Amino acid sequence: MGKIGTLKRHWFLRGLAVGFILVAAANASSYFFRSEGWTDLIGATANQSEAIGFPFELWRENQTYDGWMIDLKMTGLNGAVALLFGSAIGILLVLYRGTFNRWIEEFENDEDFSKLNQPLKIQFSLKGMLIAITAISVIAAIINTWGACPEVLAAIYFLGPLALVALAMTPGGIKWEHRVVILLILAVAMLVAVVVAGIQMGMDIDRVLFGIFLCWTPQSALAALVLTCGLVVQRMRRSEPQPANQ
Repeated sequence: MGKIGTLKRHWFLRGLAVGFILVAAANASSYFFRSEGWTDLIGATANQSEAIGFPFELWRENQTYDGWMIDLKMTGLNGAVALLFGSAIGILLVLYRGTFNRWIEEFENDEDFSKLNQPLKIQFSLKGMLIAITAISVIAAIINTWGACPEVLAAIYFLGPLALVALAMTPGGIKWEHRVVILLILAVAMLVAVVVAGIQMGMDIDRVLFGIFLCWTPQSALAALVLTCGLVVQRMRRSEPQPANQ
């Protein structure tokens, strides 16, 4: 029996989740369009007007909405947009579930899938340990060299997810479970580094976490979308009928 759900509700819920994730990413990205600048985010300035919300503005700095920090009405409308968008994607996935189910069956029949269902063994290869230690050492060296400064925050905010995705794709010869552990360690190391740097700069921890949300959410969603599209294209090419030998 397959491990991946293939019923209509499974595909609809997946589409719904995708819709909410994309709208959340759009809300995070809206900060860079609705605000006067983004240097406040890294502690370089402290006098720029900031706002967030897509498609409707739901927060603006130094404003309250009937005693709330965010506009609940606009938040609800943005949630409704996410619901409609996700439902549309879910319906589309349901309509084409036959093709997707066939791809899932082919995927589950691959040799690599059987390995994914084996119990996870938390152990490192020598190469995996070397990569993790090297990456953490680089993060520590950057902080020690430049100290707590806006450049360090900007580097982790805007390059952190890209570095994690690049590491997930390369190098070869590392088992998937080892990659997962390495990525988790590096992600936690980056988060700790950016929080420590922000606190040393006198920033509130909620401001630092706000920056992580604004910068990491769109990048993570974009990376997941690109990887998913790549897998779909790859599966479509495999499903194309091969020309008969002349």
